[in-house]
Amino acid sequence: MSVKAVSLPPLLATHLRKHPVRELLFSSLVLLALLLGVVTAARVQSLPAAMLLSTALGLLSVQMVLILHDCMHASLFHQNAAHTWLGRIIGAYFFSPYSFLRMSHLEHHRAAGLVEGDPEVLDFTEAHAARSPARSKLASVARSPFAALIFAPGVQAVHFFEWLSAEKRGESRAGLLRATALDLLCMAALWIPICLWAQAHGALLRVLLIALLAPFLIGLTLTTLATLPLHTLTAGYRLDALPMRDRSFFVARTIDSNPIVRGLFFNLSYHLEHHLYPSVSRWALGPLARELRPTLLAESEAARLPMLIHPGYLRWYIEHMGRRERFNPALDRESFIHANRRFRGVLLRDEDPHPAAHESVAPAAPRMSASAHDG
Repeated sequence: MSVKAVSLPPLLATHLRKHPVRELLFSSLVLLALLLGVVTAARVQSLPAAMLLSTALGLLSVQMVLILHDCMHASLFHQNAAHTWLGRIIGAYFFSPYSFLRMSHLEHHRAAGLVEGDPEVLDFTEAHAARSPARSKLASVARSPFAALIFAPGVQAVHFFEWLSAEKRGESRAGLLRATALDLLCMAALWIPICLWAQAHGALLRVLLIALLAPFLIGLTLTTLATLPLHTLTAGYRLDALPMRDRSFFVARTIDSNPIVRGLFFNLSYHLEHHLYPSVSRWALGPLARELRPTLLAESEAARLPMLIHPGYLRWYIEHMGRRERFNPALDRESFIHANRRFRGVLLRDEDPHPAAHESVAPAAPRMSASAHDG
């Protein structure tokens, strides 16, 4: 049983408060800026202008991903329908079905520390990768220079087809297909008019390259670079005996990045705190994380839980790149501690009060279940 050393801060309710007007205005501005970028792309003639526009749209696409993430956790509005439709619109821009993304992401939170139940694992163990030929192929590119462009979309594609072929908790296959059909209709409603308009102006290829493909690759690369450290070299073994809150300490990593990076990724680098409090929006996550730091350190000390906190992305990548393993070597508590000792600033507890919880268990076939609420 986890020992809760101190109570939660009294301002937690403040951090959980939703601000729908602010989010509606911010999301509308981002969407309008993207549409303006599409219109501008049709008129761009020079290569420097095209590169500048694609970069700006790539940075905006990162903000779109972060809004989408908050929609998945229903942390922005008081009505679930508002999260669903905003999420669908953003998913349509990226040609990604929102219903799948949401259920997959919520399962990632619920299955933290259960290895094979996590559909967003980007640091495969060898046994997990061997469960299917597709994962084995993905693992071969996970450490390549093209990982940011291939690996994350590849993982999502593999899980998407598994998701369509499986039945979820309380939902029939027909219900899942209906939700996905609505997502696909949103994609068609967004992109068919854009493509017809661009074709009428003789700029279809230019729009697709400058306003879609290049920003997508830029945003995907930035997002992957920001998210890859958050779960790499975390526990690759089952922690069934621990409650979900305690498991989060073993599978989520926080990066104390500088204000510019925090602003670009809207505090997503406070990832341990996000897993502990997923209903807190990206706006409030940074203040909450800083306020919670003494509380979590005390809880970690009392319950002998690790604290994977790093002083910056650059240092993490410098310390990690020289020793990159093809597969996650953290197959039990000892190897988990050994793999993370290379990093400066990581607080690890050698004493193990839950020895039965940390036995290495060979992964079973992945289960792709999710429900409508956070775990």
